[in-house]
This record gives sequence, C-alpha cells and structure tokens, in this order.
Amino acid sequence: MPESLIPQPQQRSKSTVDIVLKAVIKRLEESGESHLTIDDILLETGVSKGSLYHHFGDREGLIYAARIAQYSSYLETDSEELRHGLLTCTTFNQFVKNLLGLTILSVKKNERKIRAMRLNAISSAYGRPDLWYALQEKQHQYTNAITEVFEYGQKMGWVRTDVTAHALGVFVQGHALSRILVDLDHNQLEAESWEKVMKLTFDVIFTSPTK
Repeated sequence: MPESLIPQPQQRSKSTVDIVLKAVIKRLEESGESHLTIDDILLETGVSKGSLYHHFGDREGLIYAARIAQYSSYLETDSEELRHGLLTCTTFNQFVKNLLGLTILSVKKNERKIRAMRLNAISSAYGRPDLWYALQEKQHQYTNAITEVFEYGQKMGWVRTDVTAHALGVFVQGHALSRILVDLDHNQLEAESWEKVMKLTFDVIFTSPTK
C-alpha cells in the first residue's frame, strides 16, 4: 500500500473516537445511560479496552463526550442553514420568507425523538458541572448564530430594534423547542395551526419597509 494511503496515527485516533461516539449515542438514544456498559460498546465497535480508556478515560468520560457530540449534532446543521439562507438576503420579503421557512422546517425536521434527546442531553448535565459548561458553550455558539441573523435584519431595517437581537434569537429557539409540550399532549396540535401561530408571532418581530 502506498505510504500516502496508510492511515496516520491522528487519522486512526479520530476514526476510533468517531466509531465509539456513534455507538454510544445510539445506545443513549435507544436505552439511556443506565443500560450503557463499556463491554457492550467494546463488543459493538471492536475497539480495544485500552484504546477506549486512552481516548475517554472512563465510562463517565465516555458519556460526557457522547453527550456533547449528541447535542452539537442537533445544532450545527441548523446554524449553517440559518446563516447561509439569511445573511445573503437582499430584500425584506426574501428575508421574511427564508426565516419563516427555515424555522418551520426546523420544527418539522426536529422530530419528536430529536426534541426529546436534546432535552435528555440537557437534563443529563444536571449535577455534572463540566458537562453543563460544555453544553452551555455549544448552545452559546448556536444562539450567537441566530443573534447574528437578527442583527443583520435590524441593520437592514427589517426587524424591530426596540428588542435586542439576542432576545429575539433566544425566543425563536424556545418557540421551536416548546413543541415538546405538544408531543406530551394527547390532543395533538395540527401542523397548520402551529405554523399560523409562528407566522403571527413573526409579524410582530418584522418591520415592513412599507409601514
């Protein structure tokens, strides 16, 4: 095999970490922390015990790393879609259409399981200060991305300025995540009704140039 095709140590390490994290996240989402064992992960991944402990320290370190990766995966794609779809808008109508569309898509895409797992990751950080801080950092990055979108809208005169962009960014996230309450309700809310509420809410946020 040519030397250029031989996996380098750093590449092999990243591959091992990715394989293990993927397996742990799968277990966490299927059966929770209480049923997660090191032996099961070793059996599923084929990774040696020495390698696993080298990368993660112990079972707690394994869960810590998996929770961060799990939570991050729910945010990073949405963050990129928001920035790409909104920071390049040149008209008010385009901005409104894209923001509403992406917000509604996010609610639809983040199915019940994903919403539940995001809350599960947050609740698992209770009593774990290091994990809580790490999740805070990930959430902070996502909130900053949404805040940047609203700052852009305010600069262009499309979003009201008597409310901070940061507050609007937090509100929009809460609006989407609150769908978990609908998931718990026996009387399911129709998608059309939810979208209508979102549009009415956004009508208050936006400032049409024609007004």
